[in-house]
Amino acid sequence: MNKYNRLISNTVIFAIGTFSSKVLVFLLLPLYTSVLSPEALGAGDLVRNTANLLIPVVSVSISGAVIRFGLDKSYRKTEVFTAGVATVMLGLILLVFLLPLIGLVQELGNYLLLTYLYIMMSVLRTLCAQFVRSRGLVRFYAIDGIFSTVMTILFNVLFLLVFQWGVTGYLMATICADACSTLFLFILGGLGRYLKFSRLNLNVWSQMLRFSIPMVPSSVFWWITTASDRYMIVYMMEDGLAVSGLYTVAQKLPNIIMIVGSIFSDAWQMSAIGERESGGRAEFYSTVFRNYQSLVLFASSGIIAFCRLVLPILAPNPEYADSWQYVPLLVLSTAFTIFGTFFSSIFQAEKKTGTILMTTISGAAANVLLNYLMIPVLGANGAALATFISHFIVFSLRALLSQKYVAVDLCGLKLAAAMVLLLGQTAVVIFEAPLWPLWTGLLLLAVFVLYARELLHMLGLILRRLCKGIRKAA
Repeated sequence: MNKYNRLISNTVIFAIGTFSSKVLVFLLLPLYTSVLSPEALGAGDLVRNTANLLIPVVSVSISGAVIRFGLDKSYRKTEVFTAGVATVMLGLILLVFLLPLIGLVQELGNYLLLTYLYIMMSVLRTLCAQFVRSRGLVRFYAIDGIFSTVMTILFNVLFLLVFQWGVTGYLMATICADACSTLFLFILGGLGRYLKFSRLNLNVWSQMLRFSIPMVPSSVFWWITTASDRYMIVYMMEDGLAVSGLYTVAQKLPNIIMIVGSIFSDAWQMSAIGERESGGRAEFYSTVFRNYQSLVLFASSGIIAFCRLVLPILAPNPEYADSWQYVPLLVLSTAFTIFGTFFSSIFQAEKKTGTILMTTISGAAANVLLNYLMIPVLGANGAALATFISHFIVFSLRALLSQKYVAVDLCGLKLAAAMVLLLGQTAVVIFEAPLWPLWTGLLLLAVFVLYARELLHMLGLILRRLCKGIRKAA
């Protein structure tokens, strides 16, 4: 199987698992907004974001090293997985001593145990899932995504509708689903035979830590870039917790693009590492990015065009009626988050995680400064604008610095033209220009025409791959 077919094959497989684990859970939004008030949803999101800040610290981002070293045939998988588990266990022990500090934050004081359980199950599930991927078990990885979805839906219905646990149920649903997924991966994936502390190789462990440790501050600063706006909204705006709840709902639509990105990024990470020494690398990377760019930006344009129609359906509660106004800028932010992640895979393949850290620090500094300046003037849309600009900075730096390793063609003129169209759409929607549905529809069509060649080519490849799979199954 050549490198393009392998990438398409893995993308399709990950799409099957991700569709269930991401899209169906995304459809739980009507449940959340009908059961939880904006203040309650904002509080739950605050706990999630705090946990997401601590997860890379507790795990030392070791899951990234597990996939990187696990895919490298020069390392034994038993040594890689054992080192990963040892790292996570030590981190969870240290987390116990950090809990009193977390409790000093008033909004988190009542959720300390839930925060610990959320972090513990998240790091264990991620570790097991990444190791399964490193063994090439992509179909099993996709099946786990479906299983995890079923569990998430069941636990949400049970805890929110039956038991009516509110914020506690909102968090417990994820915790329990992650626990079930971890057991599923560990038992059915046969991970126990790779866990042998007697074979813990200190040399391999130290190499993995040297790879992953720079990712810890990188993850923290990335969190600042992506999540600090929620905290600044809470503390800088009147009724900040309620506005944060609206902002959380608005982020759900851009998450559709993140789903597209995560489907591809899982497959792309494996290809970027596997093809790092192959011939024609620059051409391969450029072709992939050109097609990736077309898909992400066309999806972004579509969501901006229809956000005012779709969001009231997903969040019918009148308390969330104003959420749509934050969607366009958050969509643009998400698009460049995905592009930045694409180029970070190059640095991971080259084991240059320090560059990822440097670019992330730049984005985080810009984000905090711009949030501070823009939120008092533009409110929550100021936070969305600050996030977009900071992600664009990160993407630009990574794209530029990656040229040292792979000369990726950015299709700069086409990207610039698409951004003009998307910014025009954003302005038309946010400021409710006269005949805005007509103008945003025409701009969506213009983006399609701009990328028609790439979009139709990708559609043909995927359809051929699916037809081939169906014929084999028959």
